[in-house]
Amino acid sequence: MSEALRDSQIKMLWTARIDYAKNSVVSEHAHTNFNQLLVVLEGAIQLTTDDSLHQLSEQDCCLIPAGTKHGFLFERETITLDFKFAVTDPRLSEALPPFLQVLKYAKDTLHELKQIFKLSMKQHGMKITLDPLSLLRIDTWFKSILLGLLVPSPSVSGMVIGKHEPFRMASYLEENLERQITLQELADQFNFHPHYIIELFRNHTGMTPIRYHQNVRLLKVKEWLEFTNLTVSEIANRVGWSLPYLSRLFQAQEGMTASDYRNYVLQAVNQDVILEDAFVNQWRIVHGAKD
Repeated sequence: MSEALRDSQIKMLWTARIDYAKNSVVSEHAHTNFNQLLVVLEGAIQLTTDDSLHQLSEQDCCLIPAGTKHGFLFERETITLDFKFAVTDPRLSEALPPFLQVLKYAKDTLHELKQIFKLSMKQHGMKITLDPLSLLRIDTWFKSILLGLLVPSPSVSGMVIGKHEPFRMASYLEENLERQITLQELADQFNFHPHYIIELFRNHTGMTPIRYHQNVRLLKVKEWLEFTNLTVSEIANRVGWSLPYLSRLFQAQEGMTASDYRNYVLQAVNQDVILEDAFVNQWRIVHGAKD
């Protein structure tokens, strides 16, 4: 089999979802040949460098260039997504900040980083290239997100699943996951006849508003099962469903219970997802890390 295609500027080496217990410590160290993007999903981190101290919490991420000495103290139970990557183009390396950066991530950015992690996990689990462009897609997708974090562009609201056009009514449903939204409420909110709203939704999404709302709630349920430690009952409450209703709907959609899906996902927690055979990760966790 021929060698997989990789991006000519950035190469993803490794990723992981890591759950840290309170007071876990990662001792000070520096990466010689690669950079790191650490994304905080939940919790709080005290990040130290040679000459400064940074506090990281939810909605923060940290870009750590190669050669930067750093260490972590996890002040409470913390969930992270971690990416380690090589910059292979000297011109891009010179253009990136030479010092540690603490950045805020947007909701859309986090969604894409989660998708990269899931694609990487699938690639790693297969032990073979999913298709000739699989690793290239991971590299270029991550590069785009990284550049977006460093040079943010205006966000676009109302992004429809699978579409690239703003649709404000869809955003309204996405922003109100925790309760039932009736067709009449949409009509009152946007000053359209209910029948016309159904037509608009079918044109934009291929489904009715009620079905669309159900789908985005199910997607959020899966995301919380994958990237949080919320219980299934807590997740059901967050999307405004009873636990039995969520269970029936999830079973019908996914062919397994929400609890079984959570157990399947947890197999990847604290596991190396290596995308470059020669890469070796060193954890350097001093104490307190969850198994």
